[in-house]
Amino acid sequence: SCGAKVVISSGTASTCSDVAEAIRHGGGEAVAIPCNVSHEAELDVLVQRTMDEWQRIDILVCNAAVNPHYGSMAEASGAVFDKVMDTNVKYVAGLCHRVIPQMAARQGWSRHCRVQYCRVPRVRQTGRVCAVEGCRNATGA
Repeated sequence: SCGAKVVISSGTASTCSDVAEAIRHGGGEAVAIPCNVSHEAELDVLVQRTMDEWQRIDILVCNAAVNPHYGSMAEASGAVFDKVMDTNVKYVAGLCHRVIPQMAARQGWSRHCRVQYCRVPRVRQTGRVCAVEGCRNATGA
């Protein structure tokens, strides 16, 4: 295989397994590691199992996000705001803090390793999902 070794992770184990299986069926290398990003202990497990499986992490794509309120932010409660900030910012930063040190320990990491925070605003019914839409480079490189 010429592609990346991939870890598929989300809060739904069956979805992770289905996607990882599809990648393997297509000739790629993938493992499923379910993780709810709002549970810090699960972030530790995600990183440790990834390191156990592949021995390194070169690319981190953080695509987990919540939006429990539809409507004006003026109408959103403090609890809703806290949930959005915790999941979309705090826990993403926590995952980055767990991964970036092993990336930085490797010589030349800034040229080869990337941390992306992605949020795809909506999935278009085109048969394809572009996970690059809305990404911001978090390394500054």
